Amino acid sequence: MKKAMIVAVALFMAPMVFGQTASDKLFEKYSGKDGYTSIHITQYMFQLFADLDTDEEMKEFTEMASSIERMKILTVDSDSLHPRRAQDFYKDASSTLPIKQYKELMVVKDGDQTVLMLIQEEGKMVSEFLMLVNDDHETVVISITGNIDLNQLARMSSKMNIDGLENLQELEDHDDED
Repeated sequence: MKKAMIVAVALFMAPMVFGQTASDKLFEKYSGKDGYTSIHITQYMFQLFADLDTDEEMKEFTEMASSIERMKILTVDSDSLHPRRAQDFYKDASSTLPIKQYKELMVVKDGDQTVLMLIQEEGKMVSEFLMLVNDDHETVVISITGNIDLNQLARMSSKMNIDGLENLQELEDHDDED
């Protein structure tokens, strides 16, 4: 009986342990540490947006919100006491995240800033959008998971005031050039 209970608990816990993405592990490692800011927006919050009675202008935003499972943002700034903190975090994030398992969507280099946009796809939809933004003084990692239409995500970024997401407008601007 004891063995059956242990097996049942192990089977129940396995999806929770193995379902964790590399970005989840990175967020767990740094979330709550001094100097790091972490934000986790749950599916419930996005569902609240989707359920709002909105005008036509916000309709696309609410449709997009209903397809997002979660958004995690992790940011760190260097300061006089920790002048290399942002760069050290960027190196750790770059080595911890299995970047080769993602499709590179876009790289933007502007002065000392580098923006790397990556996706994991399931069919024609994006299951995870990952963005790393790095400059001499700040590093931001944004992970958005769900069943996401990339063009909708680019348009939604213009309506949200979240540091780093403004880079997604590059995707929409690029599509307009085609």
